[in-house]
Amino acid sequence: MFIVEFNGELINNKKEGNGIMKYNNGDIYDGKWMNDKFVNGKITYNNGNEYEGNCDDKKKKGHGIMKYKNEELYDGYWENDVREGSGILIMKIYS
Repeated sequence: MFIVEFNGELINNKKEGNGIMKYNNGDIYDGKWMNDKFVNGKITYNNGNEYEGNCDDKKKKGHGIMKYKNEELYDGYWENDVREGSGILIMKIYS
């Protein structure tokens, strides 16, 4: 995955502050950047999933909400891009 476009603030040639990063695979990172790392905001994945919350260099970490394209939702804590700790998973039941 490589960068197609970045619109936002740069300090000393590093992403800092608010910005939107678009990647060649269609993923979009829209939010706060610190020292060239994505730390908080909304990620729209090319598969239709959306995440909003805290990150550590583009990996989900801390509290966040993931909305899956299959209409499931997870509101809770993450560590290294994996659900970890307390949270609520709301699943769609098909009949």
